Amino acid sequence: MSSLMAVASASLIIPAALYSVLDRSKGANSEDNILILSHGTAIILLILYVMYLYFQLGSHSHLFKAASEQGGTDEEAAEGGDTLEDEPELSPTAAGVVLLVVTVAVAACAEYLVGSIDDIVETSHISKTFIGLILIPIVGNAAEHVTAVIVSMKDKMDLALNVAIGSSLQIALLVTPFLVIL
Repeated sequence: MSSLMAVASASLIIPAALYSVLDRSKGANSEDNILILSHGTAIILLILYVMYLYFQLGSHSHLFKAASEQGGTDEEAAEGGDTLEDEPELSPTAAGVVLLVVTVAVAACAEYLVGSIDDIVETSHISKTFIGLILIPIVGNAAEHVTAVIVSMKDKMDLALNVAIGSSLQIALLVTPFLVIL
């Protein structure tokens, strides 16, 4: 996963470096060249994300199932005890309904948040850029941060790391390239 993050970081830096170099030349085609390179790297990153999903969920899913099915702690394995597996608490239908209700609630909160940004900027003298690039992503990923902390407290560090790395990969390989193409 770290190699995917390195590729994503490099491919996001390349158009910025080209912009920095071509911005000084003030050529007529410099903006077109940057746009072509940005779209090309975004498409490559989206293809990489699809390939990553296929690798993890399709062709090599047995590797990821084996790691998640081991469960338990080292002490339980040493004692020869059985590991306890977490039983699902919701049926798929109930989970779908909860997901739908929570999605509507999050959409309503997002509308309220976006509508209140101008008032926050005026009263607190914080720039819109800081709010948009720093505060909103932190708040938006709060659930993932809490999940990582909770599972790490339950001594499931692999899951905590996978939550953090998976979130970063999703932003770098899916969200950012998708926004570039739009």
